[in-house]
Order: sequence, then C-alpha cells, then structure tokens
Amino acid sequence: MGAGWITVDAAALRNEAALQFWVSAALEHNANPPNPANAAKTANTAGR
Repeated sequence: MGAGWITVDAAALRNEAALQFWVSAALEHNANPPNPANAAKTANTAGR
C-alpha cells in the first residue's frame, strides 16, 4: 500500500458505528489535501 493508506485492526471494526467512524475519517482526510506548511511543522515535531 502507498501513501494515504491506513491499517485498521479487524477488532476496531466490531460494529457498524466503528466502521462508519473509520470511513468518515478516511473521507475527511481525503477531502482536505495536506498543507505543506503543516507538514513541515509535523516533521519537525515528530521526534518529541
């Protein structure tokens, strides 16, 4: 898998509400392209 893919443990999808949470999170993530300025901030704080 490539950039933008996530791995979700099957136990986290134990019911319809849990599945909907992850589907919504993925849709929101893909609807909001990354901001290069924020990516730089995240990279600088990753080791903290």
